[in-house]
Amino acid sequence: MLASYKDLFDVLRNQPRRRIALAAAEDEILLRAADRAQLRELAIFSLVGDSSKIEEMLRQYDIESQFQIIHSERPAEKAVELVRTGAADLLMKGAISSSALLKAVLDRDKGLRQGELLSHVAVVESPAYPKLLFITDGGINLAFDEETFVQVIRNAIRYVNHFGIDRPKVGMLALIEQV
Repeated sequence: MLASYKDLFDVLRNQPRRRIALAAAEDEILLRAADRAQLRELAIFSLVGDSSKIEEMLRQYDIESQFQIIHSERPAEKAVELVRTGAADLLMKGAISSSALLKAVLDRDKGLRQGELLSHVAVVESPAYPKLLFITDGGINLAFDEETFVQVIRNAIRYVNHFGIDRPKVGMLALIEQV
């Protein structure tokens, strides 16, 4: 059972480290998070964006980790390209709008579409609940029919299976008051 982020980190530590392409990395909190993740040997980061700003911020905030820094005036597109070509395993949203990142992800020619429905999973730790919550599709898919529900649930189950959760419990909620 994954009861906390610490438990999740323990699982990740025992798996091969993945490379994360951080799109628009020019943000103190993001850089500190990437630093902590690398120091804990949880992931390896490629920082995509304005390389001079990123390097300046790394010095300014005394961040220890060594990163691959990739200069790009179009960080969303470049980070997506890294994932699409296998140079990175995962995409992380940086200091960029969700719409700009999703535009790059959904681009029919250069994006990450694979023919299946796109959804996302957020992992939440709450002191009021004894284990981690995996919450899916908080706004990507707006029109749900039965097949959409099924595919979103399948995507989420495949995701949580990576953490050793073989039979997750699924609860469905809606953010609107009408069925």
